[in-house]
Order: sequence, then C-alpha cells, then structure tokens
Amino acid sequence: MTKVSTRSRALPTGTLTFLFTDIEGSTSQWESDPVQMSAILKRHDAILRAVFKKHGGRVFKKMGDAFCAAFERVSSAALAAIEAQQRFAQQESAKLGPLSVRIALHTGEAEERDDDYFGPALNRIARLLSVGYGQQILLSSTTAHLIRSDPSQSFEVRSLGSYRLRDLAQPEEIFQLCDAGLRDQFPHLRSLDAAPNNLPSRLTSFVGREEVIGNLKQLLETSRLLTLVGPGGVGKTRLAVELAAGLVAEYSDGVWMVELATIAEPELVESTIASTLNLRSAAGRPSNASLETRLADKQLLLVLDNCEHLIDTAADQLNRILKSCPNIRCIATSREPLRISGESIHRVDSLPVPEGSENVTAQEAQAYGAIRLFCERAREASGRFALTDRNAPIVTEICRRLDGIPLAIELTAAQLRVLNVEHVNQRLKERLPLVVGANRAALPRHMTIESLIDWSYGLLRNAEKSLFPRVAIFSGTFSLDAAGAVCSDDTIDTSATLGILSSLVEQSLLFADITGGNERYRLLETTREFALAKLRGSEEFTPIVHRHATFFREVVRQADADFHVVPHEVWLNRLRLELDNIRSLLSWALGECGNSVLGAEVVGWLDRFWFEAGLTQEAQRWIDRAMNLIDERSNAIVVGRLWLARSFCLTGDDKVLAAERSRALYESIGDDRGLAYALRELGGALRLVGRAGEARRVLARAASLLTKTDDAGALSLTLSALGALHAYSREFDEAHGIYSKALNVAREAGAQYALMMGYLHLADLYFLSGDCESAVAHAIEALDLAQATMNSRFYANIKYNLAAYRIGLGQLDLAREDARDALRVLRRNQDSPQVANVVLHLAFLAASTGDANTAARLVGYSDAYLKAHGIEREPTENWVRERTMAVIEQRLPQKTIGTLDHLGSLMTEEQAIREALGSEPEATGQEPT
Repeated sequence: MTKVSTRSRALPTGTLTFLFTDIEGSTSQWESDPVQMSAILKRHDAILRAVFKKHGGRVFKKMGDAFCAAFERVSSAALAAIEAQQRFAQQESAKLGPLSVRIALHTGEAEERDDDYFGPALNRIARLLSVGYGQQILLSSTTAHLIRSDPSQSFEVRSLGSYRLRDLAQPEEIFQLCDAGLRDQFPHLRSLDAAPNNLPSRLTSFVGREEVIGNLKQLLETSRLLTLVGPGGVGKTRLAVELAAGLVAEYSDGVWMVELATIAEPELVESTIASTLNLRSAAGRPSNASLETRLADKQLLLVLDNCEHLIDTAADQLNRILKSCPNIRCIATSREPLRISGESIHRVDSLPVPEGSENVTAQEAQAYGAIRLFCERAREASGRFALTDRNAPIVTEICRRLDGIPLAIELTAAQLRVLNVEHVNQRLKERLPLVVGANRAALPRHMTIESLIDWSYGLLRNAEKSLFPRVAIFSGTFSLDAAGAVCSDDTIDTSATLGILSSLVEQSLLFADITGGNERYRLLETTREFALAKLRGSEEFTPIVHRHATFFREVVRQADADFHVVPHEVWLNRLRLELDNIRSLLSWALGECGNSVLGAEVVGWLDRFWFEAGLTQEAQRWIDRAMNLIDERSNAIVVGRLWLARSFCLTGDDKVLAAERSRALYESIGDDRGLAYALRELGGALRLVGRAGEARRVLARAASLLTKTDDAGALSLTLSALGALHAYSREFDEAHGIYSKALNVAREAGAQYALMMGYLHLADLYFLSGDCESAVAHAIEALDLAQATMNSRFYANIKYNLAAYRIGLGQLDLAREDARDALRVLRRNQDSPQVANVVLHLAFLAASTGDANTAARLVGYSDAYLKAHGIEREPTENWVRERTMAVIEQRLPQKTIGTLDHLGSLMTEEQAIREALGSEPEATGQEPT
C-alpha cells in the first residue's frame, strides 16, 4: 500500500464523496500474461489520474491496482466514475478483453490524519466495492439520494435492493449509476445474502488481520479443513467469521456457523449441526440417516466454533463429513488442533506490536495491528481519543503489556470512558509486568486475560459486580426479560437491570445485539468462564440455577399454549433463540442433582418444536433420559406427554406404538384432553401405515373429545386430518363437510395455523374432484395465511401445489412461476424431500415445452430420492407424475426413457435443481421473511 503525497495541498475535509476502484480478476490476469497486464495497468493508472484531476478528485491512497480518491462535490465524483468506465471500455486487449474495473461511491465524513482518511465512511465504501462487478458503478444510499436530489443532474440511479454487507449491522440499500455506453446488466451482488448463511452481523469493525485473510483463503483452497488454533481471547472466532463472510458467494448451499461453546454434551454435536443447517428429514419426519448422508450432495462451508471442550466428538464428526461429502469445506476454531487427516492448521497469534515504545511516532505505531485495534476501540469508548506523537509511546506500551491479545486490548480500551490513557497505563503497570520480548512464558496469555478481566471486574460498581457473575448462568444469548427474572433479587431490582447491562456492554464485558429488533445479550466464552467460576463459588449459584430453570420452563409452557395463535415463524424462532438455555435447563434438570419431573415436562411440551425444527434425534435422547428418571405411575400425565413427543419423532409402526402408549396412559387416568391429543396423533400414525379404517375411528373420537375443550386449534387440525381420509377415498361430499367445520372452528378461534391447513386440504379436495379453479382460489387463501404467519415451509408446499392446480387449468407460465418460487425457498431451507416433489412439477413443464430429455431425468431424480427415503407421494404429486410420463412417452422411445431415468437417479440435489431451473433467472416471489 502506498500513500499519495499531498504535501503541496492539504486534503479536503468535511462531508466528502469517496470513490474507490479496483480491477476485478487482476490476479488471474497477471498470471495469464504479466507483460501485457503491466502495460494495461499503466494505461489504467493514467486514465484514473487524468479523470480525477479533471473532475477535482484528490487521490489519497493507492493499493496495488486500487485507487482511493476524495471529492468535495458528489456530482464531480459521479462524472469521474462515468467517464472512467467509458474510457476503460475503449481499452480492450485481444487477450484480456476490456479493462474490468469496479467503482464504488459513498458520501460521508471521515477523519483526516497524516495524508489519509479514517472512520466508518471508509469501511462502508470498502464493503460496497467488494460486492460489485467489473464495469459496474455502485452507490451507497446516501450518495444516491444526493444525486437524485440535485435538479441540475440527469444521472440514472437504479436501486438494486437491500443487501447485508460484512461488518454492517443493518442491510444497506445499494444503487447503480447508469449512463449511455456503459454496461447495464450484472448478476446479483456478491453480498452476504448471495447464498444461504447464518453468519452474525458484526457489531465492530475488523481490525489488525486484514493481510491474513488472503493467506487463509489460499490454505482453504488446498485443504478442505482449516483449523484456527490459539488461546482464548486471541480472536479466532472473529477471524473465522471474516474469512467465511468473504466466501459466501462461492458455496451454493451456503456458509453455516455452528457455535459449540454452548453445547455441554458430546451427543448434541450432530443434532446441533443438523438444526443449524436446517436439515429436515422426509417431509419433516424423523430420520435415522447420519448427518454425513444428509449432507452428501451439498456444496457448503461449515464453520465449527469453539471445539476444544468437545474435541474428540468434533474431530470425529468433521472427519466423517469430509470423507463422505466431497463438496464441503470446513473451518474450525479450537485451542488445540483436531488432529485428523488433511487438516491445515493456522496458529492465530497476538496482533503485532512495535519492538519498543520509546520515541515511536503515531504514524509508525499505526502500522501495527494491535495499535490500530486499540485506537479504533478507544474512539468508540471516547470520541475524544486521538493517537498523537505524544501518546503513541504510551499506547504502544499498553499494547505490549497486553501482549497484543485482542480481547485484552478491547477490555482495556473500554476503560477510556472514565480514565485517560496515562492512568490506564499506570493501572496496568500495577497488575501486569511488561514481559513481551523478554520471556513470553513468564506470563502465559490466559493469565493476561484473566488478570485483565479481573481488573475490569474490580473497576465495576457494586450492582455491576453482582450482576456480571449472574448472567453467566445463561447459555448463548439472553433477553432483558430473562436477565430481570433470573438475576434480580433483594440486592438488584428488576427495573435496574437494563441500566446495569448497558454499563457492562460499555465496558466490553458483555455484548448486545439489537439487529433482530429485540435486544439479545451475550458473554464471550472467555469472559463467561471467568464469571461462571465466580458464580459457582458463591452462595447465589443454586438459587439462580433454580430461577433459570423456572423461567425457561415457563417460556416452553407458554410456547406450547401459543402454537395455534402465534405466527409460525415467530413461534419457532422464539424457541430457537432460547434453545441453548433450554438445553442447559434440561442438562441440569435431568442430571444427578436436578428436578427430573420439571425436565420431563419441558421435553414433552416441546414435542411440536422438536418436529418443526428437525431435532427429532436429539428429542429422543432427552425423552429416553427423562423416562429413565421418573415413575410412570405417579407421573402418568408427564409420561403420557413424553410418549406423545416420542411419536412425533418416529415413523411407521414405531410411531403407532408410541402414540398407543400415550393413549393408554391418558385413558387410564381419565385425562380427556391428553387422551384427545394422543388419539389425534394415533390417527395420523395409523393413516401413514395404511390403516385408514382404524384411523377414521380414532380421529373421530379425538374430535369428539376436543369439542369439550378450549383447544380450537387442535380440534380444527384433527377435523382436517379426518377430512383428508374421506377425500383420499373420493368421498368428496363427506370430506367437504368436515373441512368446512374445521375452517369455521379455526376461523372463530383465530387459530391461523389450523386455518391455513384447512384451506390447503380444501384446495386439494377441489383439485381431486376436478375443480381446479376452486383449488387455486383456496390455495391462494392458504398462501396468504402462510405469508401472514411467516411459515416458509408451508409457503413452499402451497406454492408447488398451486403449480399442479395451474397445470390442470393449462396456465403453464403461472405454474412455472409458482414451482420455481417454491424451489427457491426449499433450496434455501435445505428441504430435500420437498425439493424432490417440486422438481417433478418442473419436469412436467419441461416436457410440455418439448424438453422431454430434461423431464425424464428430473422424474428419475424425484423417483430415486423418494424411494431411497421411503416416502410415498400424495395424490396431487401422483397426478402430476402420471401426466409427465404420458408426455415423455409420446416423445421418446422406452429405451431412451430408461437411460435418462437412470441418469436422473444419479444426480445430486444441486444438479437436479440447476437442471430444473435451466437457464432462466430465478423467481423473486414474496415468500415469508
């Protein structure tokens, strides 16, 4: 990196428009023809310097082929960007083509220091540039608004939508600057939204290891497992997230981060990975298939964070995944290597600090990552802080005393809220001898961290000292309400909790995330270890454990009661957010000194959640543990619910037997409500094994019992299941009457989930009876409810049912749109069984437009997947398959069909999706968000 001399004239200050450029794919172009690339780069540099000079731009930094310039007028920056792209388009090489330069503009204020600019505006434009393409000009929303509001300008500014950028907490609306003669159309931007991912929004900037990222990317290209190894607090997780964020666009099935720090039991590792990746089994049914089997055809990047306490289990799981899944790469963070074949190890060291502290200048100090991190966090703590030649030696001594450890630096910089830098350094001298460069073993890093956390703890006020250890009882994240209920007592009032938490956040002992609309707090694992040790050593530990268990027992009980009346995705996410704390509750309650009945109640009340979240294997482990601990005779109601939960987790005859055990228990004690629930589950289980006559009688009895309760949602769902049995037997009048009653019950009670199911069943009834128009109308009613309740799984299911109904009406373009929209959602949700169904609809549409070869391969894929997983098609899908095969058989000889069917059976899911979508652009329907 070189700074451009501006000694002749000071850089402009105030509100500026920054313009950044770089050449897309320049590395490969250098490798392809370095001689010609050298000549091209000279022309590139000459063009930019001439254009910037013409329009009043000041170049303040040049990094390789990248330019950074500042303009005092936004219109001047826009004109410069357009002229540069126009001139680059004319510079075409026979071998390398037109010069592929991407440009980004953002307007804001920045701090000018030593011929350079610093601040959030620079971070934002760098992130903006990274998501663009060569020949494209991107604008931030601020710059776009200023251009549009200038009546003297006629630039075309086009919105590209909102995207999530690295290090920015909120999505950013991004715009493209267009003009005659410039390339107009580009692919979707390369943002964090380019592929499925669950990477956290970063609340602080990434500082100090920018140059390491490129090296790690190269390591990951040659090795499918990269383990970042280092002590606590050294920044392994932050580095892993930054690395993964830059690779999102390269993995079609996404980038997924699995946090293991909150997992105490090794047997939960596999289910935690599966649930994070949203790996659903057949139509939501339980599956005994191993994780690696379900991941076999996925192309994704898996990040396992904090493996050290589960090192053997994590290593074994990753080893099996890597052996069975050729398109998966993994990043792990751990305090020690995993020691499995093919592992590349990168030891994450402390950030570099200057060799000595005396006479170091501010400019010299800024070259070191530790100093840059301290300054960045110091400015966040105190807007008055600035690195100067006077205080640079003091800051350097602080960072050397902290051994360059990022967590230690952040904790220390936070103290500048109340202390000046000289006082911070003096207090550190009293606690930490300066040993860097002398004897690193004399002060192990974990001692540095522990001392720093202890020092920060010692500076807290009494209320903060009381609350800090208590919040360590939470696993993962926690809400303000949870903190108030669990951590308050006679010494800490509930109403004071928010203020104390905010103070802990300001001192970097706690982190707050407000990006999801509700505050969630968390401790870093290193600080949690310290706080939890203090809590366990105090008399407060036992009562706080009990309050924690009581609070989350009530969360689960309320969720069970709210299932029918709360929007589905809201309901599901409410429990997902608290899953770490629920697991912590269960580990304690079902442990040696816990409360087994409380734990068993929680496991049973979660029956729908285990199923909806795809955690049926984990559920069975908790159910087994609970059943081994409590007596069936004295706790029949609790055990009855456990058998009901087990039935949710099973298939076939095992499902029937579990539901029957639940029924028998509830009937033996005369619990009609519990009996009704057991009968409803039993009826559904009997239908799935082909015992339709018994299922009818059982569901009818369940409905009769439920009419005497206040659970309208359960009654409506039971009636819908009963109506389906009549519909499948083509008893359409009887089915219609039952469905109408189900809809009325759900509508009167406001049970939206049940109402959606009723409309979906009624739509299928009309379709099976030949009334496709009514089927479409009722499916749209169900679709509206799926959107209103944010139920993406049912949204996709309804969409591909709609495709079948529209095929029946001959509305093939609309059918294609619905099917493609469904496939897009299912692909994102990793719902493989439903993908196999919707691919069948697109097979018909391919056949209907003359592409019988593609259709035959897609049918082969769908048939093979469903057969391998023991899934029977519903009547609607059978109808589509029959018509698809009829068209295929008209166009192709039987031998060719057999060959194509076999080829389709060998396709991966991703291959089938790509073939189904063909070359058309993906749909952009409004699925629930």
